[in-house]
Amino acid sequence: MRAPPDALPRRVIVWRVTQRCTLACRFCAYAVDVQRRRGEADPAEVLRVGALVGEAAGRTGRPALISWIGGEPALWAPLIEVSTALRRWPSLGLSLTTNGEVLRRPAMRDAALELFEELVISVDGAPAFHDLVRRRPGQAALLERLVGELVEARARRGAGPRVEVNTILMRGNIDQFESLAERLRSWGVDGLTFNQL
Repeated sequence: MRAPPDALPRRVIVWRVTQRCTLACRFCAYAVDVQRRRGEADPAEVLRVGALVGEAAGRTGRPALISWIGGEPALWAPLIEVSTALRRWPSLGLSLTTNGEVLRRPAMRDAALELFEELVISVDGAPAFHDLVRRRPGQAALLERLVGELVEARARRGAGPRVEVNTILMRGNIDQFESLAERLRSWGVDGLTFNQL
């Protein structure tokens, strides 16, 4: 017997829209300093497939979430335009996983608040460790400020994305996980997930 649609889990489609990035993270195959060919998704194809997903979600009553990832997906030039177009399907949500630096741009802050159901920021431990593995001095402090501003803007609007942090657990930061969770709670984030390196 088939479960009713509201009992079915939401479909999640993870879509790598670009292999470009702005950071040189020591553990990432898409780091800016890695010598490789950098591909990008074709926006027409993303719109075509996204429309199929949105239509199926509406027809079946089983919602779907498209999660943009990269590299740094905010470097994909048509991100806002494509995301805006896909919002026409009420059963289709959008998520963005980012290194967070793009939140300095007003257009991306506005897009984060308006277009995305979920915003996932990558943070990898205490500030000194995060800056070391991301090879960007001061990035942890920047993220704390940007995420705090986004959470405050969401509160003022009374609407906006769920803000989560994803971290990479490795030997160098596993002992910082509890303090990271406490620190992120003070930022006002809604959840913390992790991947093991």
